[in-house]
Amino acid sequence: MTALIDAVHRTRGGWRIPDQNLWTGEVEEHALAFAFDPAAGALFLTYENPRPADWERGLLWLRHGQDRSGAYKWRAINTPRTRRMMNEHLCMVCSGSCRQKKDGRTTWLFVDDPPTTPDGTPITNLPPTCPDCVPESLATCPRLSERARLVTVAKTRPFAVTADLYEPAEGFPAPAVKVRHEIHIPYGPETAYWLRFALGKQPWLALDDVRDQPKGRLRRQTPAPREETAVGRHEDANSPTEKEVTGKEGGTGSTNDQQQKPQGDHADGKGKGK
Repeated sequence: MTALIDAVHRTRGGWRIPDQNLWTGEVEEHALAFAFDPAAGALFLTYENPRPADWERGLLWLRHGQDRSGAYKWRAINTPRTRRMMNEHLCMVCSGSCRQKKDGRTTWLFVDDPPTTPDGTPITNLPPTCPDCVPESLATCPRLSERARLVTVAKTRPFAVTADLYEPAEGFPAPAVKVRHEIHIPYGPETAYWLRFALGKQPWLALDDVRDQPKGRLRRQTPAPREETAVGRHEDANSPTEKEVTGKEGGTGSTNDQQQKPQGDHADGKGKGK
């Protein structure tokens, strides 16, 4: 299986820390600014030290480190790891492939049903979960222990992004000032304008041909602690830094409460994000 990391990180109680989770030592500060694109004749948001990997689908994305240092954060995600998991259909727990060899379909584990678009298309900002990690996911997630739905998906396509919006301030290069926190921007011609001003934090996918799997695969199991694995240190969920990790680029703020339908502000092309 393709893996993003070599070590298995666990809590002191023996629970696996999902690879999707952010660690405090992975939060980075990078100054943002606006630059001028002569081809488009317009400003766009960028880092002061841009890299090719910063952009996807014409959108600038939040940076995070990859060393799993510091304390782990249950309610925050590592954006680069999440992007790869969503793009390559890798497990949010172990980073292994979630595609089934027999038919190429991808396994997904949800709390209840995923949210849907007005036309009924299921959408999610949750990476898939491989069958091997389903039992432990059920044992460690309180919401999944109450109700869970295991499905396979034929294919996915990019649908939207949860992002912060910025506007240029006076100066050259123009400094970036955040004006909206974590709004939902669907991809499309009506919202392409807003992507130039956005910092992507969490991708959303549309799911095609969703099929339920047998309920027998949802048996809860309690995994035994493994002595050979790493021990993680949890940052207090009630501390101020857990509620929102901030940096010059907006920190994280995105959580792994992925089952909720997008709420709050939307950039829909009909206004200016207000």
